[in-house]
Amino acid sequence: MYSILIFVILAALVFGLGGILPNLLPACTLAVVLALATLPVPALPRLTRLWLAGFAMLFWIALTLVPLPAVLHVLAGPARNQAVTRVESTVRDLQALQAAPVVPTKTAAMADLAAAAEDARPADVCRAPLPLPRRFSLNTFGTIRFLMLAAGAWGIFWLAASAGQNNRRRLLKALVFGGAAVAAVGVFAHLHSNLASSLPWQLLQEYGTQGSIWPFVNRNHFATFAAMLAPAALSLTIAPSLDLRSLNAIYGQTPEPLYGPTLTAPLRFLRYNLERVLWLLTFIILVTAVFLSLSRGGTLALITGVLVCIVYWLRGRQIGASTFATILGIAMLLGLLFLPSTDVHQRIDTLRTVAMDKNGLSRMQTWQDSLDLWRQYPWFGAGMDAFRATFPQFRSAPRVSSTLYAESEYVQFFAEGGLVGLLLALTLLFFYMKSFAIPARRLDDYTRSFIQRDAFQADRQSRPLKAAVIGAAAVVALHAIFDFPLRVPLNSFLFATLLGLGLPLPATRNAAAITTSDDEPIAATTLPLQPMEPLWHRGLYRLPTVILAVLLLVLIGAYGQASRQLDRYPNLADRPIPELVQALTGAPTLWHAWYELGRQAWTESLPTPPAVTPDTRPSNWFAEMSGLLYPPATVRPDPRPLPPANTAGPIPDPDSFLAAPPMPPPSTTPSSAETLERQRQWRTFAVDCFYQAAIYNQSDYRPWWTYAQLALANGNAPAAERALQHAVRLAPYLAPDAEKLLSQARNQSRNGESRKLK
Repeated sequence: MYSILIFVILAALVFGLGGILPNLLPACTLAVVLALATLPVPALPRLTRLWLAGFAMLFWIALTLVPLPAVLHVLAGPARNQAVTRVESTVRDLQALQAAPVVPTKTAAMADLAAAAEDARPADVCRAPLPLPRRFSLNTFGTIRFLMLAAGAWGIFWLAASAGQNNRRRLLKALVFGGAAVAAVGVFAHLHSNLASSLPWQLLQEYGTQGSIWPFVNRNHFATFAAMLAPAALSLTIAPSLDLRSLNAIYGQTPEPLYGPTLTAPLRFLRYNLERVLWLLTFIILVTAVFLSLSRGGTLALITGVLVCIVYWLRGRQIGASTFATILGIAMLLGLLFLPSTDVHQRIDTLRTVAMDKNGLSRMQTWQDSLDLWRQYPWFGAGMDAFRATFPQFRSAPRVSSTLYAESEYVQFFAEGGLVGLLLALTLLFFYMKSFAIPARRLDDYTRSFIQRDAFQADRQSRPLKAAVIGAAAVVALHAIFDFPLRVPLNSFLFATLLGLGLPLPATRNAAAITTSDDEPIAATTLPLQPMEPLWHRGLYRLPTVILAVLLLVLIGAYGQASRQLDRYPNLADRPIPELVQALTGAPTLWHAWYELGRQAWTESLPTPPAVTPDTRPSNWFAEMSGLLYPPATVRPDPRPLPPANTAGPIPDPDSFLAAPPMPPPSTTPSSAETLERQRQWRTFAVDCFYQAAIYNQSDYRPWWTYAQLALANGNAPAAERALQHAVRLAPYLAPDAEKLLSQARNQSRNGESRKLK
């Protein structure tokens, strides 16, 4: 049953664009964790330690979301406290600007009037409670997503580990066959792009080729998906039964029958080799998909994984199997060299200068800047998946595009998790490696029943399965240096499944443990059985699973789909002010939220705010999937129309930035003094928000340029001049426009002084 659940969840992630749809990951995670709560606790001591180490990592991630008590604010560090304090002051100013005037009367008390005014406030008014909580995570929504990703991967890891020998064989074959089908669709769409032009996953790739990378939005992640399954396909090609006994029987080394005693030897031999041909075909499809993806990191990871798999076969002293694996590896390399594709050859040629090209230099600069981010939060890190909200403050290279990932799993995890997270990760890795390789002398870890001893012997014969797991681990370990493959839910869940298949068959805490350490098996009748462990002991080890399930239910219920996506700028555009404040309370250093809040505040300062088109973005999974499969015929109109002449217009968003300086509202409009003062306060508030956005994104000229224009429009020429100088250093081609703006500001100031003198 659990094997079917694993395959269904992975299939859902495949058709959910790799699992990136917002509502898909929580559902899959809950299903896996609830299924995990029904599993028996592993009885092997080393598996129990692995069980507890994984939950310690998950609960540490959850602990970074818990508000710190006032006495522990010092642990948050000055940078965190200062960022939260800045948001608190902004919330106070915003609430003062949005507060409705209350006039007391003789018949009503002040408290009653204040409560009535609070209830009458519209829904778009900020009501954030003060003071704001201090957390170790600087991106609440990103950390929640990462916790769901890690919890789902951890649950599916143990579901795969709990499968028996036959179920493991079936599950791995289903994964390889399904992955080959996915890769075949991608290869077909790449070779026949005209026939696949109507597919919803058809994307226009860079490097001048139009091809599909179904079902992913990134070809590097597609390459990781196919490369992880290639070593498994290689192992199945060598030994379709995933058992050394059957493999030795094929080469005449053992008299054990294949596929039962009902088939004659020639038929068994024919069936065995037909299966090998099938898995050889899947291996070819997966390798071809990686090559055609044009992913340099994926290609290197594939070659590394296959080579590691071959070395593992060679160490097993299986002459026929290792020779066949070596031949397949050489054939794969020859296929890469002689593949009739100019695009593939061009990408392979760039490997010689990968450290000096644009992407390579950008990655290395990002890694160096990420160390500065870690130095700011050395012990507890910035919070899992908080990189996108904190890194722009430390980015040194002038860039316009947003940096969501460090392009390296190791660098990003170190910056986000700090030394504490790194220590927990190394502990988890150590216990897994100890559990993966169980020598013959550890027979005493198993219970004293013939069934468990048979399971131990079967685990010793599972070299083909472990070769597939080691090859997949090598693929991910290498590709994670240059990319972030495990941030994609489908890849992380698939990798966790493969790692779980490599664990020894776990015993349960229902029988006594062996106390002897002899290598030779002892008859069960001569072994004194130990008493069964009490129920409270088994319940104690099951308690972390129950707590994790309840925690995920609370987080999913408390944070809706919009809240989980409030750290992505496309979802912040045109959001109401309360949601922008919510984004800032979850990610105080998110410059996109500061920028959008400034835009909203500037719009509030206009005499007649421009009309905004209602938000038509899908709010649930079904609507989102329908929009992907059946896109609308017309493009959504821009909700920010161009302003009329001689009036102040809304600030353009960063993705479609225009260098048109906004002007203050015309003074000829008849308004009361109170209205004009309120508009001035809104403009001052907007300028402050843009300044904060510029501080948190110092290497991007756009917030500095916008802040300078607004400062000039608000009469603060010195601040505008400093901002323009910084923007020109980042984008020298803006120097003529900057000089024009400064000249215009000086002329306006001279005219104003002359009018005062007259």
